[in-house]
Amino acid sequence: IVVLNEIVAHATAASRCDVDDGADLSVIEIGGQDAKYIRVQGGRIVESDMNKACSAGTGSFLEEQANLYDVHDIQEFIDLASAAERPPELGQMCTVFVADAAALAVKEGFGRDDIFAGFQYSVIHNYLNRVMGQRTLGQRVFFQGKPASNPSLAWTLAAVTGREIVVPPNPGAMGAWGIGLCAIEQMGSEGLQAAAG
Repeated sequence: IVVLNEIVAHATAASRCDVDDGADLSVIEIGGQDAKYIRVQGGRIVESDMNKACSAGTGSFLEEQANLYDVHDIQEFIDLASAAERPPELGQMCTVFVADAAALAVKEGFGRDDIFAGFQYSVIHNYLNRVMGQRTLGQRVFFQGKPASNPSLAWTLAAVTGREIVVPPNPGAMGAWGIGLCAIEQMGSEGLQAAAG
C-alpha cells in the first residue's frame, strides 16, 4: 500500500514543471481552505508545513470578502485589485478582524480597488508569517492552488517577497496532476489500467 498526501502531490507536480527538476524550489500553495509550504531540494521534500488555524489567508477568505462587497466575479476582483494605488494595511488575523479593518478603511476614504488589493496583501502576509514562518524560499518559487490563477495575487506575492514567482498552467489542478504522476510512478501505466478495469 502506498500512502500519498497533498504535500507529496504538490511537490511532485512542481518538480516536474521545474527546469532544474526540483534542484532547489519552494512551493507556496494557497487553496480554498488551507495553505501549504513545501521546500524541495534535489527532487526530495526537505521541509513542509500547513496552516494551523482558520481559513484566513485562503481562497475562501478572499471569496467571503468579495461577497461582502457584492463582487461575485473573479475578473472583477482582479480588475479592482490591479487598479489599486494605495492598499490599506488590513492585518493578517482572522476574517472578522480583517473585515472590520476593511470597513474602517472604507470610512477613511479608501476605494474598493484599494480594499481588494489590501485583502490580497493580507493573504500574502498571513501566509508568509503564519505558514512559512522563519523558513526561506528556494531558488525558484512555485505558486499553486486555485487562488494562484488570479494574476494580481501572484503580483502581490512577487512584490512582497521580491522574488520571481512561477505560476504553472492551471495552478488549481497541480495537486491532482501530482497525485496522478505519483500513482503512475508507484503502479506503472499497466497497473493503473488494471486497477481501473
